[in-house]
This record gives sequence, C-alpha cells and structure tokens, in this order.
Amino acid sequence: MADYVYRTVMQDIKQNILNNKYNGMRIPDERSLAKHYDVSRSSMKRALELLA
Repeated sequence: MADYVYRTVMQDIKQNILNNKYNGMRIPDERSLAKHYDVSRSSMKRALELLA
C-alpha cells in the first residue's frame, strides 16, 4: 500500500515528540512545519489532525 505524504510527516513529527526534539511543550506552527518538510499546508494540516 502506498504511504501518503501526510502519514510520513505525521510519523516523523510523532517520533520527534517522543524523542523530545522540540523545545518546550509546543511543536512549531503549521506553516513552519510545512516549509521544513516541503509539503503543502493541507498535507501538514492533515498530519497534525492525526496527531491531535
């Protein structure tokens, strides 16, 4: 089965959270994360919704 971009991003963000890679208690904003992962904001929004 093909892996969707938002699932790959979501898994990476989840690993970063579990490994305490983000300073403080907040992850970066949606726009910054989309730029970092070079994905559309809609893909980033979907990834973040899965994490919520």
